[in-house]
Amino acid sequence: MNKSSIIPKPVTEYDLRLLRIYKAVVENGGFAAAENELGITRSTISVHMSNLETRMKLKLCLRGRGGFALTEEGQAVYYAAINLFDSLNDFSLLVGSLGSELSGELVILCADQLDAAKQQKLAKVIQIVHDSFPNLHLVLDGDSIHNIEKLLLKDKAHIALFPGYQQTEGLCYQPIYSEPIYLCCSKEHEFFTQVDTVISAEMLASVPDHSSRN
Repeated sequence: MNKSSIIPKPVTEYDLRLLRIYKAVVENGGFAAAENELGITRSTISVHMSNLETRMKLKLCLRGRGGFALTEEGQAVYYAAINLFDSLNDFSLLVGSLGSELSGELVILCADQLDAAKQQKLAKVIQIVHDSFPNLHLVLDGDSIHNIEKLLLKDKAHIALFPGYQQTEGLCYQPIYSEPIYLCCSKEHEFFTQVDTVISAEMLASVPDHSSRN
């Protein structure tokens, strides 16, 4: 005879809270790594996970000297939680779209420090969005390209500005500006006295690579 979960039907707000904590623990790879994201201590996280396992009557994860690992049931619960929260987000977006004005939160991330001209343009765009949709809360922050891509894929950010060096599957890219990149040399270099227009790609390729490698 199978053990039945004591999680009530329908799922309560407390159950959702425990599942959100569990999702963060899984995505961070353990209790300690999830402390910063959740803003609670490792011992508190452990208590919440024990409560979730007790309510579900399932062993969700293994923790100890061997590290953090999910059980088969834990993996199933994690994917089910993802689907659950995606459904809640879809519901919120649908309800929000029924109103006459946009609301909620729009997260914009920047990878590099923008120059003064681009900062002014971005400020104007933010002002236009704020004037058009005063109930929409804008969040502007910076991070590395790698982290920004992860946040976009997890729907924790909506728009990002960063150099286009490669494209990641699952993201939509749109060029918004371009800027020149200059190759410089010292006065001792053989190209120093050459006119820029006469330096061809073949000439550049023929120059020995003197870069140092430690």
